[in-house]
Amino acid sequence: MDFAPSPVEARLGQVLDLPLRIFGLLEELEMERVMLSDCSHFDLLVEEENHGVFEVLDGRLAPGQKHCSGVRAKALTAGYTVLTVSYTHGNVHLSAKITVAAYLPLRAVDPVSVAVVTLGSSKDMLFEGGPRPWVLEPSKFFCSSRAEDETSVSLSLISPSSHNYNHHWLRATCRLLGEQVMVIKIAVEPAVVKFVCIPPSRLTLVPVYTSPQLDLTCPLLQQNKQVVRDF
Repeated sequence: MDFAPSPVEARLGQVLDLPLRIFGLLEELEMERVMLSDCSHFDLLVEEENHGVFEVLDGRLAPGQKHCSGVRAKALTAGYTVLTVSYTHGNVHLSAKITVAAYLPLRAVDPVSVAVVTLGSSKDMLFEGGPRPWVLEPSKFFCSSRAEDETSVSLSLISPSSHNYNHHWLRATCRLLGEQVMVIKIAVEPAVVKFVCIPPSRLTLVPVYTSPQLDLTCPLLQQNKQVVRDF
C-alpha cells in the first residue's frame, strides 16, 4: 500500500484528496505486481499525528485509473501533520504514511489593494500567509514576483531579519508613470496588488543634519520653516 502522487498542501478550508494504491502479486504472470482496481470497500483506519491540523472526512475516494481508493482531509489550522492509513485482514497488515500541510491564505497587508507612489520612489509592500517551507525539503522554498510592464517598475523581494516565513516583503520602485498589476507568488499561492505611479502633488524639503553640533547651532524656525545659519 502507498499513496499515489497528489497535492499535499492546502489553504485553510480546502480539502485534499489523497489517493491510495494497494498492490498484489499475480502468480499467473510470474508474480507481477498489479494494483487493485477497487479497494474503496476496505475498512481503512486513518490516524493523525498532530490532531487539529486536518479533519479526516467521512467516506472514501472512488476508484480511478491510478488509484483504488483514498481518503479526504480538510485543512483546519496552519501546520503539518502525518496521516497514517492502515488495513488489517487476518494475517495481512498494510499501512502507508503521508505528510500534509495547511497554510493561511496569502493576502496583501500593506497596502491592502493599491499602492500609490511617485516617479523614482519605492514602496515596501507587506504580504502575509501562504505556504511555508516544506518540512521534508525546506531548501526548495521559493518566492517570486512579476509585473505587467517590467520596464516601468523594478521589483525585489526583501528577506526578513528573522526567518518569519509568514511575512513577505516586496519592494517596488517606479521608473515610469502609469499603473499596473503586480503579482507575488509564494510557492503556488499568488496575491495581487495594483501599483500606481503618478506625479507628486506637492514637494516638502526637510533638513538632514549630518553633524550633531550643526543640529544645535542651526535651529529650525517654527514659523517660516527656514534654517537660520550664523556666519
